[in-house]
Amino acid sequence: LLIRRQHEALYHAGIAHTLSEMRRKFWIPKGRMEVKRRSRTFAQIGLDYLGPLSIKIENGVTKRWFALFTCFTTRAVHLELLENLSAESFLHVLRRFISRRGYLERQCKPIPTSFQSHEGPTPKLSDFLAEKGMTWESIIRELLGVEDFTKD
Repeated sequence: LLIRRQHEALYHAGIAHTLSEMRRKFWIPKGRMEVKRRSRTFAQIGLDYLGPLSIKIENGVTKRWFALFTCFTTRAVHLELLENLSAESFLHVLRRFISRRGYLERQCKPIPTSFQSHEGPTPKLSDFLAEKGMTWESIIRELLGVEDFTKD
């Protein structure tokens, strides 16, 4: 709790800076490891889509999209290529992202209509997120002026 509070008070500073500020008041055994564990990037992300972009391939020109993952804490960006906007294509992208960056604690995204029914995300996607212990919070497109952190 102390580490998280200090990390947030320093506006999500790096590991070394957070640790040095913590050590002014407290000595934490294995401090570097504890700070590192608490400030993992891409634990909480926002997700949006770019495209379609016209890409030239062997057979001609085709459309492709990008998934734009933005870290809530560091504002770091990660891009993944999507062949289409199907839920299956998104699951492949999400699995690639998780294999590189680790599991998500929370994700916020405007959900394309191809990923959801009127109740929310498709059952296959919901099952995958539940199995991995991740939560899904959708952002209503009309409120993006308030919530949209990916446009900075």
